[in-house]
Amino acid sequence: MTKMMKVLIVDDEYLVRELLKRSVDFKSIGFEIVAEASDGAEALELVKENRVDLVIADINMPVMDGITLCEEIKKHDSTINTIILTGYADLDFAIKSIHIGVSDFLLKPINVTEVQEALLKLIDTTTNEVETKSKLIQQVINWLAGNLENKNLSLQLAADYFFVNNCHLSRKFKKEMNDTFKNYLIRLRISKAKELLDTTELKNYEIAEKIGIANPNYFSYYFKRTMNISITEYKNRYKGQENKDYGQKIVF
Repeated sequence: MTKMMKVLIVDDEYLVRELLKRSVDFKSIGFEIVAEASDGAEALELVKENRVDLVIADINMPVMDGITLCEEIKKHDSTINTIILTGYADLDFAIKSIHIGVSDFLLKPINVTEVQEALLKLIDTTTNEVETKSKLIQQVINWLAGNLENKNLSLQLAADYFFVNNCHLSRKFKKEMNDTFKNYLIRLRISKAKELLDTTELKNYEIAEKIGIANPNYFSYYFKRTMNISITEYKNRYKGQENKDYGQKIVF
């Protein structure tokens, strides 16, 4: 079942909020209205207290206007999408708001078709972003596997190589892989080390070099921490055996 995008509607006019809720079949296109607010300050508190995917806000409201609200929302969570409702008098101001990350703006009076088109466009954009992120993580994984001998592999190096922000890559990697970049890299190196232990007669320091660990002592430490068994014990007990059941299994 496709996840519904949670929507917060913000407008100081009750009738406008009702019109928007009743005229557009949000659920049929993947959206669910979870809350509404009459001003920007109230809306911001709701955003901070609840998970929201989209905020549709009027540009002119008391206490806090729509543009300021969108700016504050982006500071709180840059992944939340925002759409501005505006009249002709504020159209130029609304257009300029695009630079703060507003996803779209819609003219009042509300046109049902235009609202639906904006929502469908948002779904397409979000879907493409998710697919791109997944593709990025897969590219990073492949890049790591092909460069294990590089002792300088790091999150920053990966971010620089793929032209992305390191904090962004760190968050997305952990979200999609359910593990940190550093832990995944260690597990990947130890998995390759186990393969080399099973299939070659290389010495420990030679294997350490091939998996990008400069210090053989660090290799021994990470191997035992990951596999719950020392390299020597592994060699003595398990090398060459089929269907092994030892320590912590590494699955990729």
